Amino acid sequence: RLTDDFSDATLFRAGQAAGTSLAPWLRADIAYRFTESKVTSGSYRHQHRAEFQLTPHRTLTERVGVSFRNRVEWRWTQGAGQVNERTRHRLQFNYATPDWRPLRGLFASNEIFYDFDRGRTSENRFIPLGLSFRLHDHASLNLHYMLRSTRGASATSWSQAHVIGTGLSISL
Repeated sequence: RLTDDFSDATLFRAGQAAGTSLAPWLRADIAYRFTESKVTSGSYRHQHRAEFQLTPHRTLTERVGVSFRNRVEWRWTQGAGQVNERTRHRLQFNYATPDWRPLRGLFASNEIFYDFDRGRTSENRFIPLGLSFRLHDHASLNLHYMLRSTRGASATSWSQAHVIGTGLSISL
């Protein structure tokens, strides 16, 4: 993740995941992710995440699909001394483009985070438009605009950020 100063990387994330189809309409995945993020003091915080998710999905038409990802995360943060749990629930609509290579499709989604330690919804990520590109048989690139809303320490204060995001996926 970069800020308005492109020389200042504030987030690095790497991980590994495995998944399988439990039914034609249901996918299950497990994952481990390592995150390094820059904090306000200028130092870096490390976090380990274990994740489990179930994603029911359905094809609505020849080109339109919908999915509802439900993820549980267990997060161990350096120096925190405890495990934090949260759930994430993302409703996403996909549109497969008709042979517009390398553009593979368009998507829109909304994801809500529930933080068990705080006992409340802590974040909302709304993506009104995203683009999926196929770079290779085993590599894809996503580009999207996101409105990210996060809840602060008080139960009523929310802050928003406009994000242009990318994601590179490599499948082996």
